[in-house]
This record gives sequence, C-alpha cells and structure tokens, in this order.
Amino acid sequence: MTKLLTVKEIKEALQVSQDMAYKIVNTDGFPSIKIGKKIRVPEDEFDKWVKKYTYTKFNIWVIIMS
Repeated sequence: MTKLLTVKEIKEALQVSQDMAYKIVNTDGFPSIKIGKKIRVPEDEFDKWVKKYTYTKFNIWVIIMS
C-alpha cells in the first residue's frame, strides 16, 4: 500500500507556506483524499503530479488560482 502524505509533508516537499499547501491540495485535479476533516495524498500520485508540472510549460500558479 502506498504511503499517504499529510498537508504538512506536501508543504515541506514543495517548500511553500501552509496556506499555499492547502490551496494546492484543494485544487481540481490534485490527487487528494478527504478522510473526515483530514486531507491525505497518496505518495505515488503526488510524485506523478509533481513530475507532470515539473516538465511542462504550464505555470503552477495559473493551475492553482483557476
């Protein structure tokens, strides 16, 4: 079974603020799972998401703010 990351771990991995981490995990298309009030992200899906946006010309800010 894949590890489930917390928002804090996403924040640390992306080196962003806590507010920005929450905006990212609540973005359409981001692979987050809500378990009650908690948000978890499958590590393998997070890795795919990072790779997808690392190697494209899209600006991550446009994706998050749209």
